[in-house]
Amino acid sequence: MCSSNILKLGYNLQCDLHQLSQSYGELICFQSYEMLLDIQKLFKETTGGLSGLSKKILGAGLNKTRRNSDWEQRPLSQNQKEYAALDAAVLVHIFHHVRGQPQFGVNEGRQVEWKSHIVSRVNRARSPIRF
Repeated sequence: MCSSNILKLGYNLQCDLHQLSQSYGELICFQSYEMLLDIQKLFKETTGGLSGLSKKILGAGLNKTRRNSDWEQRPLSQNQKEYAALDAAVLVHIFHHVRGQPQFGVNEGRQVEWKSHIVSRVNRARSPIRF
């Protein structure tokens, strides 16, 4: 998470980062995040979530029925693993669709430059465990 050489994609990243920090905040890899791009903030989609955006950009939505299962229970089911993998893969496909276009997306009639939405660094102060 802290590599500045790898762009990390997410949808509603703030929620995911909060959960990771709460669950694994003592690990150094969750103390600092670099090169983050929140696809939700880029497109400012409020209806349909990632599935709605996927349908809009890629022409196909996501089956979200598996989302409401018990994600605290271990081991995760095969359906949960497939759901998580598909969620991540869709973000990559959406990014590949827009990255060659310096101006993409519409926000109240204005075009949005995706590179300006990259968060270069987020630090969370705690006593980290180093490995």
